[in-house]
Amino acid sequence: MLRNSLQLVFLSIMFISCSSSESISDDLLAEINNENYFPLENSNYWVYEVDSEKSGIDSLWVEKDTLIEGEIHYHISANSSKTGFITNLLTNSLLHKSKNKLILNGVITDLIPGIEIPVENLVLLDPKNPVGNTMHTSIGTSSTEKEGYIIEVAHTITTKTEALIEDYSLFGEDYSNVIKISMVVNLSGVVTTTVNGFEVTVSILKPKDVIISTQYFAPGIGIINNETNVDYQLTNIEQLSIPLEMPTKISEITSQHIANSSKISE
Repeated sequence: MLRNSLQLVFLSIMFISCSSSESISDDLLAEINNENYFPLENSNYWVYEVDSEKSGIDSLWVEKDTLIEGEIHYHISANSSKTGFITNLLTNSLLHKSKNKLILNGVITDLIPGIEIPVENLVLLDPKNPVGNTMHTSIGTSSTEKEGYIIEVAHTITTKTEALIEDYSLFGEDYSNVIKISMVVNLSGVVTTTVNGFEVTVSILKPKDVIISTQYFAPGIGIINNETNVDYQLTNIEQLSIPLEMPTKISEITSQHIANSSKISE
């Protein structure tokens, strides 16, 4: 059932992407700017049906809020059996809004052992950002040491407004003024160790778009659909005998669509 649903999602996305209007009227832009595309209130929740190698049901909710530098930040929590990309990205992170932008602070984990990729002040959504324009780009490095091997990963994270969709259908539900966003995480990695007294650095991952994720935001709800492709293969691992605790190759597509959400009060 879930696998068939995934195929339907891809077909609907192809149809919608082809039929979306490139010209956006001033009235539609004004309407979009007045919408709340990710309601943040304590106890708000979202339930998603997830289709991947480990399919299931994910639940996300606003746990609490805290004041940081004069702005309210919201802590996001999830059920322990989370499988969707968005669920994992938002869990234990902080979300806040600044000038109508939805901004995320958190980490991306579980891609390479011991490596946490920081997500700092990432603009996850900006309703005023023109279609085709980049919303946010951040670069940085993360490292970990494991039994004499230093693993260093460089990252570039980019978010972009892909489309404004006036009419969007998903599993029998109709939505209006949906904003389509892309998030791309490009990674490269090296390992440094000492061989016969000499420091040696070896590439284990050439620069690659490891995560390509697309989110669909609906007014008054938040993310209603997400398609994420994670794909990479580490090299030179066996030659270096690096004691990694996970497969060195990942290639999977995860579909995550809204099943239920709390009633939002404005």
